[in-house]
Amino acid sequence: MPSPTLLLLGLQHLFTMSSMLILPVIIIQEIGGSFSEVTSVVSFSMIAAGIGTILQSLRKGPIGSGYLCPNLCGPSFLTVTLQAGWLGGLPLMQGMIMIAGATEIVFSRFVHKLQKLFPTEITGMVVLMVGITLIPLGASKFVGVEYPGETVDPVRILIAVVSLFTMIGVNIWIKRKVKLYSVLIGILVGYILSILFGYVTAADLSLIKEIPLFALPGRGKFPFHFAFDLSLLVPFMLVAIVQSLKTFGNLTPVRS
Repeated sequence: MPSPTLLLLGLQHLFTMSSMLILPVIIIQEIGGSFSEVTSVVSFSMIAAGIGTILQSLRKGPIGSGYLCPNLCGPSFLTVTLQAGWLGGLPLMQGMIMIAGATEIVFSRFVHKLQKLFPTEITGMVVLMVGITLIPLGASKFVGVEYPGETVDPVRILIAVVSLFTMIGVNIWIKRKVKLYSVLIGILVGYILSILFGYVTAADLSLIKEIPLFALPGRGKFPFHFAFDLSLLVPFMLVAIVQSLKTFGNLTPVRS
């Protein structure tokens, strides 16, 4: 495949992965976090995704699977993380996620012995169910309704519909290589319409310019404190196991 094509496909994949960064933003906003906390959490999420992707692609002893499976902010932990955030803020969120990470590490040591219990159909069902959990969030963002009783904005729905059908239309009716970039084209159309209709303002664009392209999270702006709650131990451990099975589902097409 030519280098320009690979470059554009890589850019499209990067945009698709970046769209999931909305999840940590939603979580911090839900618990009343500040803008500096939002930027720090997003920065940490990007760093963790990069390190996780590198480790996943390795195959050095007990580390990695040998497959390139990019890490991102998946929806599996959304509900339990929000619960932790409401109960104890960022410290409790961080502490319980550490527990979940340790659970996945331990589970990875003997999951291969349970492979017969998790065939392709089961792991596929797990991936499907995780996607279904995103429907309420995605639907509310699609129609522009954040809380019950809020007035539906028809322009926001129009932008969402045009963006979605652009992706579908390009993929179905364009016969050339352009169809490979259907998601990227749909995202660009959505941003252009959002700018034209004033949903992305000049202040938003100036804020993007002010944020450095490369920057580490500010240590003074992020609370490095950890807390734990036994009442959340079982939910986080169960979600960690589900997330491990979801990774199996993601790797199944590559392995096959």
